[in-house]
Amino acid sequence: MRIVPDANVVISAFFFSGVPMRFLCKAFEDGHVLITSNAILSEIRSTMNKPFFRKRIDRQDHPEQILADYRRMATTIDPVAIPSVCRDPNDNMVLACAAEAGAEAIVTGDKDLQVMGRYGLVEIWSPAVALTRISEDTWNGAR
Repeated sequence: MRIVPDANVVISAFFFSGVPMRFLCKAFEDGHVLITSNAILSEIRSTMNKPFFRKRIDRQDHPEQILADYRRMATTIDPVAIPSVCRDPNDNMVLACAAEAGAEAIVTGDKDLQVMGRYGLVEIWSPAVALTRISEDTWNGAR
């Protein structure tokens, strides 16, 4: 399955572990294809450089090292077309990444994306739902 975790899921995984980290590890270990884009990576970098996160980064875990670790887990693409359909325009880049990649799911904690439920054939899941679906293999998409 091709899955696009948004920036907040990746950041939550690396900084707070819990369900987002369990989801990322399970997806990667089970051979699901994690997809990202340079725009999503840029958002992750920008967020990690905010004071709240800078204080929480271990001296050995520089933001660029965290990004490098995630890049090894994910395939990076650059979407050509960015739709304008989400009520938060900043989230359109996640939809574009999923559409360009032919993803089956977006994983996000973002309410502006979650309220959509799906984008075309792409399902939009919370990290908990994603973990359940990939753990129990209950995803039965139309592809």
